[in-house]
Amino acid sequence: MKGRGLVVFLALILATLATAGVFMYSRGVEEQAKTGGTMVQVVVSKVDLPARTDMDQLIKDAGNVPGGALAIPKGMEAITVSLDASRGVAGSINSGDHVTIYSTFKDAPTKGAEKETVTAVLVPTAELLAVFRPLSTTTFGSDETQSPSEQLPGSLTVTVALTPEDAQHFVFSMESGTVWFGLLPPDANGQPMEPVTFAQVVK
Repeated sequence: MKGRGLVVFLALILATLATAGVFMYSRGVEEQAKTGGTMVQVVVSKVDLPARTDMDQLIKDAGNVPGGALAIPKGMEAITVSLDASRGVAGSINSGDHVTIYSTFKDAPTKGAEKETVTAVLVPTAELLAVFRPLSTTTFGSDETQSPSEQLPGSLTVTVALTPEDAQHFVFSMESGTVWFGLLPPDANGQPMEPVTFAQVVK
């Protein structure tokens, strides 16, 4: 019995020493990680980078990435416009979506002597780079509790990627007519169509 008790006692001592050793080792590793390691700066790109991009040169260029902050596709330019929500799919559009842009002109000259209202597909497929939904000013109620901000009704600011030629047509349409966005299904392309006149719609 005495021998068995001695074995149990020694086992308890060894277990205690082993636990203390693991604890001290863990503390040592933690302290070394805090004080002994070398801190380095890490750069994380918010856009996809082409293969074999020279990261050293990229950092020297102040972090410039192809397409800039909006990742504008090559050969395109970014145009921002404010739209009524009804003309922007009731705000159900997001960056990365593709839309068809329509434009309508009143009293547009036609082949005949009379002027007509004309609607045309301005850009069959255009990519949205950014969508901004302005929020109303946060207010305080009678109980002095802050109410959550809400989207202003009927407001939408959209940045779209267009070719220089389409951008020129788009700006002209915004200044001289009205513009509507039609949301396309994922991976779908819009279809170019002939302009339609008032007479064609009501015939």
